[in-house]
Amino acid sequence: MAEMSRFAVAKGANPITFLGLAGMGDLVATCTSNLSRNFQLGMNLGEGLSLDEAKLKVGQVAEGIRTLEVIKTESANLNISMPLVDSLYNIVFNNASSKTFIDDLVNNPHEVDVEFTY
Repeated sequence: MAEMSRFAVAKGANPITFLGLAGMGDLVATCTSNLSRNFQLGMNLGEGLSLDEAKLKVGQVAEGIRTLEVIKTESANLNISMPLVDSLYNIVFNNASSKTFIDDLVNNPHEVDVEFTY
C-alpha cells in the first residue's frame, strides 16, 4: 500500500482512494483469489515455471506483468522508492530467486509500510 500510495501521489492522485474497494479491495482479491489471473501467474512462477510457461498455463492475459513493467519504468523516472516492485521485477524478468523478495522485504529501509500523506 505504501508503494501504491507513493506512486499515486507522484501522479497527482489522492492516496486515500486506495483505502476503498478500488485499492485495498482489488489488491486483496488479486493476491488471494484462485480466479485471479495475476494470482495464478504468480503461483506458476513460484512453482518454478518460466514466465512464458506460466503465461501459457494461465491461458489468458495476466495484466499485472505489463503493469509491473510500466510501474518499474515510471517509478524509476520519477525517483519513487518502490523496493517491492523492484524485487518483483527482478524475479519475473531477471530470473532472480524468489528468496530475493523476502530478503528485500526484510531489509527494506522504510519503517512505515503504509503512507497516506498528501
